[in-house]
Amino acid sequence: MTIERLLDDLLHGARAHLECTGVEAWLVPVEAVAFDERTILKCRYSCPAWGRRWTCNDRAWGPRELIPLLRRYRRVVVLTGVDGRELFPAALALERAAFARGFYWALAVAVTPCYTCSECGYPAAGCRHVLDLRPESAMAGIDTFKTLEGLGVERMGSEGYLRVSFVFLD
Repeated sequence: MTIERLLDDLLHGARAHLECTGVEAWLVPVEAVAFDERTILKCRYSCPAWGRRWTCNDRAWGPRELIPLLRRYRRVVVLTGVDGRELFPAALALERAAFARGFYWALAVAVTPCYTCSECGYPAAGCRHVLDLRPESAMAGIDTFKTLEGLGVERMGSEGYLRVSFVFLD
């Protein structure tokens, strides 16, 4: 099965769900994703979540580790929506469906926090939902604004700023 067919099948099955949530998806080559190691600066020095999540701290993998790995993928599904509580599960579902259909390297990367827990237990407690733990896009070195600009997608939607998740596919 091709990646294009997979995405078409998955979106067809989820079309009603996506329409009511406002989540949109684009399948693009990995070259459409703008990578920049400076994203770690925004994490460390301007994000209130820094040091408060398993995915956002000095021990988490950052751009130096993740950019070379993510560039090895061929395609990326870019998912956008205003509500992160809808977007993050959609990205995880797409990753898992892709895996089940033979795309075993599928990986979701999110701009939003995981949203699985109301409050992260880091660092006092282990991750309660380790199977849902995914890298944050800025920690992965993804320049989300530049990526959206390159795709011709406005960052501000009718209901507010768009949140973005990525599902990397090989």
